[in-house]
Amino acid sequence: MKYLSWDEKNINDFSEENINSLYNQGYVFTRVEKGLMNKTRSVRIDLSKFELSSENRRILRKTEEIHLELKNLPLENYHWNIHKMGKDFYETKFGEGVFSANKIKEIFTNPEKSNFNKVFKYTTNNEPVGYCIAYENSEIFHYSYPFYNLNTDNKNTGMGMMLKAIEYAKTIGAKYIYLGSAQRPTDIYKLQFKGLEWFDGENWSDDLEKLKEILVKKPKHIHFIGICGVAMSALAIAFKKKGWAVTGSDAGFFPPISTHLKEKQVTFYPGWHPEKMAANGNPDLVVVGNVASSTNAEWKFVLENKIPYMSYPEVIAKYFLKENSLVCAGTYGKTSNTTLLTWIFKNSEMNPSYMFGGLSANMKESAEITDGKWSILEGDEYKTARWDIKPKFSLYSPTHVLLTASAWDHADIYPTEKDYKNAFKNLVKMIPENGLLVACTDGKNIAEVLEEYSGKLIKYGESVENDYSYKNIVQTKEGLSFDIIHNREIYKIILPIIGEYMAENICGCFAMAHQTGIEPEKIINALGSFRGIKRRLEKRFSGEIDIYDDISHSPTKAISVLSTLKKLYSEKVIAIYEPNTGNRKSQSFPFYDNAFENADTVIIPRLTKVKSASEESKPADGKELAEIIKKTHNNVLYLEQDAELLEYLEKNSEAGNVIVFLGSHGFRGMIKNLVDKLTSS
Repeated sequence: MKYLSWDEKNINDFSEENINSLYNQGYVFTRVEKGLMNKTRSVRIDLSKFELSSENRRILRKTEEIHLELKNLPLENYHWNIHKMGKDFYETKFGEGVFSANKIKEIFTNPEKSNFNKVFKYTTNNEPVGYCIAYENSEIFHYSYPFYNLNTDNKNTGMGMMLKAIEYAKTIGAKYIYLGSAQRPTDIYKLQFKGLEWFDGENWSDDLEKLKEILVKKPKHIHFIGICGVAMSALAIAFKKKGWAVTGSDAGFFPPISTHLKEKQVTFYPGWHPEKMAANGNPDLVVVGNVASSTNAEWKFVLENKIPYMSYPEVIAKYFLKENSLVCAGTYGKTSNTTLLTWIFKNSEMNPSYMFGGLSANMKESAEITDGKWSILEGDEYKTARWDIKPKFSLYSPTHVLLTASAWDHADIYPTEKDYKNAFKNLVKMIPENGLLVACTDGKNIAEVLEEYSGKLIKYGESVENDYSYKNIVQTKEGLSFDIIHNREIYKIILPIIGEYMAENICGCFAMAHQTGIEPEKIINALGSFRGIKRRLEKRFSGEIDIYDDISHSPTKAISVLSTLKKLYSEKVIAIYEPNTGNRKSQSFPFYDNAFENADTVIIPRLTKVKSASEESKPADGKELAEIIKKTHNNVLYLEQDAELLEYLEKNSEAGNVIVFLGSHGFRGMIKNLVDKLTSS
C-alpha cells in the first residue's frame, strides 16, 4: 500500500520551533531523505489527556519482561542483526521492498541522511527483541518505524513497545506523541488511546468514528489503459496520493516513468489483460489512453461490461478543476508555462491543483489534486480521445488563459490553418466576463484569435507597447537573465536555465501571476529557483562534447532550440530529429524550409511506426522526411539503424561540438547509450 501523502516539504531549518510548527500542520518526518516531510493522516496523543485503560494495563503486565533503553542516533556499536530484524519484520508484515536493510542501516548510522535522533532498544534478558526509530525534542516525540523479532513467543510485544514509548513521552513532559499515520484497516488499533487526535488534511480532529469509517472503507479502484505516458502516469500518482487503489497497463515501460511508478508503488503490468485489470473486481473507473485501439482487450472488456470510463482530459475536468481555472495554451510553451506558474503559485502558498505534461526538476509530481481554490492546467489543443476529436482544453472551463501562439500544428487533427486558429478562438470565447486573458502579441496568428474577444486582456511581448515587456536578454551556458518592464517598473529576472525563447514564456507567467495578485518579489524568488523541465533543453551530458535532449517535435519548436544552441556553441551543432505524427503529414512540409539552418548536420533516425487510415493520409517515413529537409539544407542524413547512427556520432563529433536530440519519442535508448559511451571513453 502506498504511503498517503497530501503534500511534502524539504526543509533546511531544523529548529524546534519550525519542526513543531510543521508537525502541528500535519507534516511528519519520513525515512526517505534528510529534511523531507510529508503531510499525511497523522495520529497523535495529547498527553495531557492520556490515561492508561484497563486493556493498556493488561498489555503492560504481559510485557513486564521487556525493558526499554533510549539511545542516541547515530547508534554506537551498530550490528547487522538490527537491519536483518527490521527487513524481516517489514517484508513479512507489508511486503518485499517496503523497508530495505540498507535504508535501516542508513537511518541508524548516518545523521546526514536521517531525520531521526533517537532509537528505543527493547530487550528481554539483555537480548534485543525490538527497536523503534524516533524523533524527540522538548515538545514532541515521534514514535516511528517500530520493528521486533517475529519469532518471539509474546504476542503482545508490538503493543507493549508502543505503550512503553507513550509512558516515556509523558514522563519527559512532551506535549504530544506522534504514532505514525492511519491508512490501513489494521491501523484501527491506534484509536484505543485516550487523547488521540488525527489530521484530516486541514485540521486535527478527535472524531474517531469518522476516522474509523475512513479506514474500513474499501478504496475506489481506478485503472489506466496506457499508464506509461507522462500525463497518464502523473494522474495515476495523483489518484494514488488521494487514497484510490490504482492499477495500469501499457505496451511497454521505460524510465523515467516506469521508475517513478515503482517508487510510488503503483501497480502496473505490460500488455492488455482484462483478468489482471479485474482481479479484485471490476474497476470503479477506467481512464482510456489513445493506445487503446478497437482491438485492445481491456478496452473491449470495459465496453462489454459497461464499466465507467473517461479520457484523461475528462478526468481532469471532473477531479482537478477549481473555481479559478487557469489554462496555459498555445502551439508552444504550454508545458513550460504550466510548470512555471505551478511553481510560482506553490511558492506563494496558494496550493493549486495542477497537471502538466512534463517532468519538473523542482516538483516530484506532474499532477496533484489539492483543496486550494486554483487549478493550473496544460491546455493541449490535440484531440481529447480516440472517440472525441474536441481539443482537450475545451473541457477545462477556463476563467484565466495564458496564450502563446497559434502557429498551425497537428495537421492530422486540423487539416487547415483556419481549423487550427478556430480552436483557439473558441477557447478564448469560453472565458467569463470576470475572467482574464494574457496573450503574447508576438505569437503567430494571435491578433486574429483575439478579434472577437471583448473581455479583460493583458498583452505581453518584446515591444514596450505591451502591458508587460522584456529586454536585455543575457544567455550563458549557466543560465538566463533579462528585465521585465511593467508600468515603468523594471524587474530583474535571473534563472538557472538556458533558452532565450524562455524569456517570452517567463514574461507571460510573470504577467499572469502578477495579475492574479501575487507580489512581484514572490514571483522573482520563485523564478530564481526554477530549474526547468526534463526534455526541455535538458543537458544529458557535459564534457568535451555536450548532449541535450528536447521534446521539440515540430519544425517551429526546433527553430527555437537550435537558435539557442548556436548562440551558445561556436562549434558544430548536430541535430537528431523525429517529429510527431502531425508534422509528418504533407500539410506541415512547407514549415521545414530553413527550419534547421542553425544545425550543421541533421540526422533523421528510423521513425516510430504509426497507423494511417489510407494511403493518401500516410505520414512521411524517415527517408522521405530527410529529402524534404534537404531542399533547404545541404547536410541531411537518414540513418535507419540505431547502431549506425550512434557510430556516426562517435566518429564525427569533436571537442566543442554539441549534439541535440529533438522529438517527442524516446529515441529507443540511444541518448543513454551515447552518454554511457562518452562517459567510459
